[in-house]
Amino acid sequence: MGHNCRLASLRPPKFRLGQFPLWRLLGLPVVRAAETDEAATTMDKLAESKPNVVISDADVRSYLATETGRDRLNAMFSQTETNKVHPELTMVVTSMTQCGIMMSLVGWVIGGRMGKERFLEKAKHRKFDTKYMAFRGLNDAMFIGAMKHGTKWGLKTATFVGIFM
Repeated sequence: MGHNCRLASLRPPKFRLGQFPLWRLLGLPVVRAAETDEAATTMDKLAESKPNVVISDADVRSYLATETGRDRLNAMFSQTETNKVHPELTMVVTSMTQCGIMMSLVGWVIGGRMGKERFLEKAKHRKFDTKYMAFRGLNDAMFIGAMKHGTKWGLKTATFVGIFM
């Protein structure tokens, strides 16, 4: 008579932060724990198969002496064997994104306050038809001030970080 349908199957899938691209864009770590001892055995296998390699300081100096700055730049701006972007370039983009977003948030708060002050100064001697129109004008001024100021400072900060990274 009843359906063999469970309540859990009717619920939408659970949202997981690790799958959201914004977290990867911001460079925040995502930790996934293993449910079995498979991870420990894999680490043991890697430890056993790891060769004991020692590179001397003289070898590093001789390699760096033959490599030029242009070689390092070519390596940085070319794709790796697995068609991925070089890690140093990824770090620069992640830093630019993080600094731009954080400064945008700070700029939005400051810009909203500046927009409010500017509106109150302009509308000090103005009579509004309704209370709604006064609040609407205040909200519009705060929103526009926040967007202008936040976007401006977010882009300035991201550009500064990108140039000097």
